[in-house]
Amino acid sequence: MDRYRPRYHFTPLRNWMNDPNGPFQRDGEYHLFYQHNPSGTEWGDIHWGHATSLDLVNWKRLPVALAPSRELGELHCYSGCSVVNGDEVTLFYTSIGEGERNATTGAQQWTAKGNDLRTWRKPAVNPILTVDIHGDLRITEWRDPYVWRDQEEWKMLLGGT
Repeated sequence: MDRYRPRYHFTPLRNWMNDPNGPFQRDGEYHLFYQHNPSGTEWGDIHWGHATSLDLVNWKRLPVALAPSRELGELHCYSGCSVVNGDEVTLFYTSIGEGERNATTGAQQWTAKGNDLRTWRKPAVNPILTVDIHGDLRITEWRDPYVWRDQEEWKMLLGGT
């Protein structure tokens, strides 16, 4: 057995991976997203990898679910969650860009949606939250949205300093 490929732990075929993101089960299939650098063995160029399983032991690696939209100023797709709402799944994540959109001073909260659970599109409504929401309060490093429904109301929790 290869110590870098444990039998009961998911790993990509190659390159860097980190945080699990937005796992859910639908129609008997488990979905796991994870931080992934598809182009290197170290942190950088952060995407969301995607894998599925029927038994949480045997995993099928799928194409990258989220890639930075360079044309929209994204450099990285940081951690987040998924929300299943009827037939639609929405991925919530922290988008990081250059300059004023860096992780410390300008992170934004974005979404991507999918119906077939294999392809994800970023709607034009992005970003859904920017640092402007804080007003004069200086909040840095705010990221990693977690979204849930509480009766009829949707709520979001974010970490920040």
